[in-house]
Amino acid sequence: MLLPSRIPAKITPRVDLDPEGLRKFIVENGLRATWEQAADCPCVRRTQEVVLGFGYPTLTSDQTTSDARADCTVCGGKGYYHHSSQPIVALFVSAHTEPERFAPWGEYARGMVSITTLPEHIPGLFDRFTLTDSVLVFRESRRRTSATVESMRYPIVTRTLDLSTGPTAVAVFAAQRTDAAGVTTPADSMAVGVDFVVVGGQIDWTLGDALGSAPVEGAWYAISYYARPRFVAVDYPHSFRDTWVRRKTAEPTFAPLPTSSMARLEFYGTGQ
Repeated sequence: MLLPSRIPAKITPRVDLDPEGLRKFIVENGLRATWEQAADCPCVRRTQEVVLGFGYPTLTSDQTTSDARADCTVCGGKGYYHHSSQPIVALFVSAHTEPERFAPWGEYARGMVSITTLPEHIPGLFDRFTLTDSVLVFRESRRRTSATVESMRYPIVTRTLDLSTGPTAVAVFAAQRTDAAGVTTPADSMAVGVDFVVVGGQIDWTLGDALGSAPVEGAWYAISYYARPRFVAVDYPHSFRDTWVRRKTAEPTFAPLPTSSMARLEFYGTGQ
């Protein structure tokens, strides 16, 4: 069945959007970020099904599931991977958290932000955005390995703060270690420049290993530090925004507009 639309006899003049003006606004007011696109990983988990035959030879058949492989070196079991890392400028607005400290998940509530990107940077589900210049405070606990230099979940960032005592470089706020049995005391607090140093965003334990004040291999330690905010796209209410523009032209022209997506701080999870 065809359903032809009724066109009004009189069309009133319209006010067109200004695609170039929107582009300038994003470039002038946006923040620098690194955008990584997400893509499905083709890895699959294969299992073998054994059929016991009564009085007959045992039959074995291969079964393929839709689950990603936990040992996949591309996606790490997530089912998707990131590619095509590139610098962009985008608007990051309405960043907020809802701590709800008495909820089961404690402080790790959902940290959401709305990201508006230029028309050529259309985001997809699980795309990743890492701010280039901003920082947040991240805390984590890790187990000491045999390595002298260790990487945290995110590279440690040093920021120079304008304090009353003068410009001060800050990277790590606190670090606390346990012994091999997992016991910690106030004396197990560690300090930058005494028990470790930050080199290239990593922890170098050379000083602490020499003094005996660094965590021993297998012991746990907790650290609080500056890191770049990293967001993962979890929804895109405006996955595309397009319009027709008739400005200084005889006929309307099709014009793509900036798109918007909702993203969550990566360490809160993607909600899969």
